[in-house]
Amino acid sequence: MLKKLFSHSFLYAVGPQIPRFANLLVLPIITQYLTSLDYGVYGTLLAYTGLMQGLKSLGFDVFFDFQNGGSRFF
Repeated sequence: MLKKLFSHSFLYAVGPQIPRFANLLVLPIITQYLTSLDYGVYGTLLAYTGLMQGLKSLGFDVFFDFQNGGSRFF
């Protein structure tokens, strides 16, 4: 039972890190094809995406659903 608990915990801990690792692997390929302006836009989008994921993990999505009575998305 304890072994199964650790394996499931490991999956929940490693799962969110897979996209970050993929971005790290793809970064050298992307930088060859993007201009400096495009690379800046890409970096800004990654920063906003990370911020939104952080807010979602804190439960802000549930708070706003509760405040709107659950009938509206935003």
